[in-house]
Amino acid sequence: MPTKKNARLAAAAVLLLGLALVVAADENEGRAAGPPGLLHWLEATAAPVAPSDELLFRGEQLYHQRCATCHGWEGRGDGPASLYLDTPPRDFTRGLYKFRTTVQDGMPADLDLFRSITAGFPTYGMPSFRYLSEGDRWALVHYLKTFYPDWDRFGAPQGIEVGAEPVLEGDPVARGRELYEGKYDCRQCHGEGGRGDGPKVPELEDYMKRHIDPRDFTLGAAYRKAGWLPSDTVRLLLTGVPGTPMPSQLDQLDDPADLSEMWAIAHHVEHLTQEAQRKRKGEE
Repeated sequence: MPTKKNARLAAAAVLLLGLALVVAADENEGRAAGPPGLLHWLEATAAPVAPSDELLFRGEQLYHQRCATCHGWEGRGDGPASLYLDTPPRDFTRGLYKFRTTVQDGMPADLDLFRSITAGFPTYGMPSFRYLSEGDRWALVHYLKTFYPDWDRFGAPQGIEVGAEPVLEGDPVARGRELYEGKYDCRQCHGEGGRGDGPKVPELEDYMKRHIDPRDFTLGAAYRKAGWLPSDTVRLLLTGVPGTPMPSQLDQLDDPADLSEMWAIAHHVEHLTQEAQRKRKGEE
């Protein structure tokens, strides 16, 4: 049975989430127009700030004020409010961060953590903290890293460059569908129609051995945590999603410098989203 203290903390977390969502309802700050109030993940950027003792102390204060109710006092994702969230909070002690601009076998860039803190994932219960100053958000970045002592064992993060979309021959949606259903066999998890209902779904688990559902592309942009543009899909195909069954597809490319297959799949995913939205509007 939850204690009175935990109940109070959970209530505080709910209030904080409500405040953050109200703040997030301001005009979209990014150029990548999407759902009202949501900031595009990749555009949540700022000049880096080096760690210092003062910054770490401030980060610890902010973490216990803003983050611990969900992520736990020791960063294990077991805060009292985690009991009320459908999507489990991140366990920072594992060093597994889903969204990044770096290769899967390594750590994310500091700026990637800053982006996640700034943009948040409001649809899944993680509020945007863009109402904090940039300095405070960098303080949180550097404090979060202390939960994983082996952060530097991979060396400097190796970035992945998506670049501009290449000229695609023929019908990119048709080519994307061919790759989605064939070479990359995305339908095994995401389903033929992109609804996250593929045959492998019952056996999928995350890093904690908990069941995890693949992304349902038909739900629309608000459910795309790391961005809703085709370039975001390309980036996720390249980086994978650490801590989940979603692998990086880099090794599947015949030529790592040629991302045309990734772009074609991204266009097919966008087509699945748009088709589902048109059907919903027709049913209204």
